[in-house]
Amino acid sequence: MTIPLSVIVPTRDTREMTLSGLDAVAAASAPSFEIVVVDDGSGDGTAEAVAAAHPQIRLVRRPEPGGFTAAANDGLRAASGEILFLLNSDAEPELDAFAKILAAFAEDPELGAAGAELVDPDGSPQWSAGRRPGALWMFALATGLPKALGRLPGYRRWKRPGARGAAARWVSGAALAIRRRAWEEAGPLDERFAFYCQDLE
Repeated sequence: MTIPLSVIVPTRDTREMTLSGLDAVAAASAPSFEIVVVDDGSGDGTAEAVAAAHPQIRLVRRPEPGGFTAAANDGLRAASGEILFLLNSDAEPELDAFAKILAAFAEDPELGAAGAELVDPDGSPQWSAGRRPGALWMFALATGLPKALGRLPGYRRWKRPGARGAAARWVSGAALAIRRRAWEEAGPLDERFAFYCQDLE
């Protein structure tokens, strides 16, 4: 039986962050949803702690670390929801986040993927989405330039994170909701991207 929403949380050696995030996920309100945690060969007891604290969660254990993308794909394949919501292990969704996701997909039958507006604990914005990248943007990303610029005082005030609405052509895999039909048509995330840019691809 297909359920409305699956929340997929890949994790590796982030036990305390994962437990805190799962507490927030479990508290979120939605008509019906499942939580799938994929432990990517953790050595810090993450899997055992998750099983003890949240026995209702579906736990997928990878014996050896394979990277975020491989773990995410395992979780997406294991999930049974009509909407597949990939969520970082350190993310803590607001109480109505899942209800809003389901409403967005219900309102637009052609919506294939949607993202969330990510913020730091102090409320400052994180990169959540962006416009279509060009060759210069991809080159800068490959060289690590954006990360270096992000450390400059005042850079974030000058270069506001991301794009919204119709201007957004990609959304962050840190909180990425995908309609099952769209995921099946597009295929799994490309595991050649070990950590970054698999969401963009």
